[in-house]
This record gives sequence, C-alpha cells and structure tokens, in this order.
Amino acid sequence: MIALGEADGAPRWRVRINAEILSPAAIDGDLVVVRGVDGKLHGLSSQDGSERWVVDQQVPRLSLRGTSRPLLTSDLAVCGFDNGRVVAVTRTNGSTAWDVAVGQAHGSTELQRLTDVDAPVVADGDDLFAVAYQGRVARLARDSGNVIWSREVSSYRGLAVTADAVYVSDADGSVVRLDRQTGVEVWRQKALARRELTAPAIYGGRVVVADLQGYVHWLDAATGQILARTRAGKRRTSEAPLVVGDLLLVFTDGGELSALRAPAQVAAN
Repeated sequence: MIALGEADGAPRWRVRINAEILSPAAIDGDLVVVRGVDGKLHGLSSQDGSERWVVDQQVPRLSLRGTSRPLLTSDLAVCGFDNGRVVAVTRTNGSTAWDVAVGQAHGSTELQRLTDVDAPVVADGDDLFAVAYQGRVARLARDSGNVIWSREVSSYRGLAVTADAVYVSDADGSVVRLDRQTGVEVWRQKALARRELTAPAIYGGRVVVADLQGYVHWLDAATGQILARTRAGKRRTSEAPLVVGDLLLVFTDGGELSALRAPAQVAAN
C-alpha cells in the first residue's frame, strides 16, 4: 500500500501487507481498508499506514481471480470473500458485527463449487446488496445482515441500485432487472450474452454497460430494450462506467479513458 500527497504526489508512507491486492482500498476519514487475495481484510491508519486490525476468512483452494472492494458505511466495514460470505466488522477494532452466506457451494468438483463474492457490496440507505458467482443476489439489512430477499443470479461483475430496482450483469452476459422491494425479476436482456459485461451504471435513467470489445451499450431502464451503443476503445472494459455529473467515464483495460455525454432521449438503433 502506497500513500501519495494529493497536491504534489510525494510519497507519504508505504506498507507491505504480504498479499497481492486486486481491488481498490476503501478510504474514509482516518481509516483505510484493503483486502488481499489471502482472504485478509486490513484496517490501516490513513495517517501513517499503521495496522489497526486484521480480519481473516478462509480462502478456497480454487477461486476466481478478483476480490471484492471493501465498503465503509456507517460504523461498519463490509466486504465479500471467496467463500461466498459477506462480512461486516466494526470500523474501530475489526470485531465481527455479522457474517452471512450469499453464495453456497454446490457440486462435486471445485469448479462447480466456486462461489466468490468478487463484486463490490452496494449500500443504499439502510440496505446492502451483494451478489455471488454461482450464487445469489441478496438484499441485506445493513445493521444486522439479515437477508430480506435473495434470488438465484450468478455474477462476478456486480450490480447497480436505484429507488425501485436492482440491475445485475450476470455471468452469462445478460442484464437483469429485479424489483428492489421483492427481488422479483422484471426483465432480462439476453442480446449481449457472452460479451463479458461490466457491472451496470445508471445514467440519466438508462442502464449502461461496457463489454470485452470496448463497446458501451445503453438500455432502457423500464423495458431492457437496447437503445444505442458506441465504442469507447479497442480493448476490453472491466470496470463499470463511472457517472460524474453529466458525463459517463469509461476506462478500458488498454488505458483509454473516454468521457461520454448522452442527450435527454437516446434514439433506438
């Protein structure tokens, strides 16, 4: 872990956690939380990088390459793990507040039993939303971890949440809309199958995903109809598009950064 000064980029501190880091750290106030591939969640001081606490989850012998980005919400640090569990710990000392299984391993082979929670957990109000590969998408109570509802959906990319819907890019390349209150499936767009979609972003009431060829696809949020697409680069896009003001930022794995802006209405192709 390396901390740089925001104004001048000068190194402030450097700390080794002895594990590969595949996802961004979560930062809030004086706390930095980062997850390594060894299943350890580290809470560090943002001032000097000193370790405040460590939480350890068992790592399966076989897992997807990727780790969930930690989430800091209220007084909790929340993170998904490769064993299909989502764990919340108190920010002050790392003690476990709750621990819930979103994915449960099934099958006779290690491939069939993959159940990683690699997508970031999303917080919205008093709810948390999480999804596991070959597992479930679940709405959880933030304070207790109680499962309000869950549905069988497999995803390693992630989801987006609005006031009335949950949108998921599933492992097969479909985009799925679920009702936020009940988890009932509203629509499923299968036309983008096998395009290795990013997690969805919500831009101007539309659902936006990018794919393995650098294309950005715009879907109608109410119906799932594909409205338009454009190419943001020549390489795969792994990270979800980022909405900043009236811009949609798309960063490809080849290092191409594009800023897109859509009109009030997108005409169908």
